This record gives sequence, C-alpha cells and structure tokens, in this order.
Amino acid sequence: MSHLIRCCLSSLILSGVVFLPARAVDKPVSAPEWQLQGLDGKTVKLSDYQGKVVVLNFWATWCAPCIAEIPGFIDLQKGYAGKGVVFLGLSADQDAKVVPPFVKAKAINYTVLVATPPVISAYEAQALPTTYLIGRDGNILEKHTGAWPEADLEVSVKKALGLALSADELKKKLTPEQFEVTQNCGTEPPFHNAYWDNHAEGIYVDVVSGKPLFCSKDKFDSGTGWPSFTRPIDQTSISEKADSSVGMERTEVRSAGSNSHLGHVFDDGPGPTGLRYCINSAALRFVPKDQMQAQGYGDYLKLFDDSKKP
Repeated sequence: MSHLIRCCLSSLILSGVVFLPARAVDKPVSAPEWQLQGLDGKTVKLSDYQGKVVVLNFWATWCAPCIAEIPGFIDLQKGYAGKGVVFLGLSADQDAKVVPPFVKAKAINYTVLVATPPVISAYEAQALPTTYLIGRDGNILEKHTGAWPEADLEVSVKKALGLALSADELKKKLTPEQFEVTQNCGTEPPFHNAYWDNHAEGIYVDVVSGKPLFCSKDKFDSGTGWPSFTRPIDQTSISEKADSSVGMERTEVRSAGSNSHLGHVFDDGPGPTGLRYCINSAALRFVPKDQMQAQGYGDYLKLFDDSKKP
C-alpha cells in the first residue's frame, strides 16, 4: 500500500468519514473474489467461505478506530462460532511484518490476512475501517465505513442469517419513540416530529434497515403535521395491508425490508399519483443530497436529475 494511499486514508479518518452509518446494498452485487496469503502462509480465497455469512473488515494497525472495534469482533466471533459466520480481517498495512505481532498482542481470534492494493481498490476501501457484510450467496448485503458498533453489527449479522431480531436488540438500535412507532404501530405527535417541515433535498431511508424509501422531490406539505409523499422511490420497497385498528378502514404502509410500520397511505393526495403517503418521522432517517454519495447512496442522485425519470 503506497504512502499516498495511507495518507489519504488517514485524512479521511480524521475528517469524520469513519462515523458514517452502515447502509444496505439495494441491488445484489457479488463481492469481488480475491486470493491472499494468511499469516500462517496458507492461501485463502473468499470463495472458500461460500455458503457462510462473511464479515470482511479492512483495517490497519495504525488506525485508532480500527483498533477500537477489534474487541467487538472478537466477542462476536466467539458468540457465532459454528453458526455459519466468518470474520476476516484484511490488513492495509504497508509493512506486513507488523501484523503478526499485533494480532498476537491483541489476541485476535479470527482470520487475518494482508490485503493487496488491487483488493483494496476492488472493494473501494477508501477509508479505514471499512467493513462489508457478505451473504451466504456471496453478495454484499451492507457496507459500513467507520467503527461498526458491536450491537448494530450483531443485528445485521442476525438478519443475514435469517434470524429474527429480538425486542431487546431493536431497543438497543432505536430510540424509544422509533421502537414504539416501527414495532408497535405507534403514531408520533403531528407538528412535533423531525421531518414534517423539512424542505431540504435528499432521501428518506428506513431507520431500521437503511433501505431508501422516499425522496424529497415527492414530498409535499399536506397540512397534517407528518411527512407526506406522493409515492415511494420504489414500490417494491414497501408493503401495504388493510388496517381497521382504530375503527376505520385504512391502508397501512410497512417497510418491505424490515417489516417496520411506517404510516398509512390515503387517496387524497396531489398529482401525479393522487396518493398521500403519511409517514412517521420516527420510522425514517433523512440523508441530505450532499451527503448521499459519501453515505453510499450515490446511485440515487439520479432522482435529482430533472433530465431523467426517477
């Protein structure tokens, strides 16, 4: 790894890039194959782990955020040993000789390899740490730039394994209001929520899964005190079902990815759809347009290109 790349990575870390949240990958993307030498001299390939969930972490011995998350990886490796989960640490150190003593000193219990520049480039690991969650089919499920909190990573691992998330796990991830709204079909107060009068450009993603749901270009002031949209970004990202829970017939809107309650849809909206998706702010996280690329939502910038259809 060149000194220039190392300096660039350090600058990105210091600039705060490492605190970006994880994001789900919306279209199946196969994780680039690689073949590297382990610290024991044995050749290791990513395809050796086909059929397992892989946590692939790019790190370095000189990177403070990388070092900070090692104990969490060690704990999860112990907890998920034999359950179809593999943790792999790909060191970006320029001097490979520093890695073995570091691994021994930290008592790292998962496989560590020294990454080559082509592998780092293939995964676009432009800041450290960068971690990928790869599913059993070899497709990338999530990408996280920065230290990935252990509780959040475990939630993602369990989802990848097809295990239901417990209420306690979701409570760790969400605020009390977010939990009440998304898991208990609660409703936040009108005019006293985060996004009812937000007019900034950007997208609104599922607070649980990070999947993009709505775009600011489709947001309008309904006068109700809740964020309102004429349509979702992609109809397949939501599900709808009949709801008669409060003595009236309504259509509930849920996130297709996480099955979280979002709100309701009504037929009293403006054109072009005539619909009003009345959504709780607590079920959403807003990503400003100028941060979408950095947070991994660059593919959705085309929504703001008036020359193209969303």
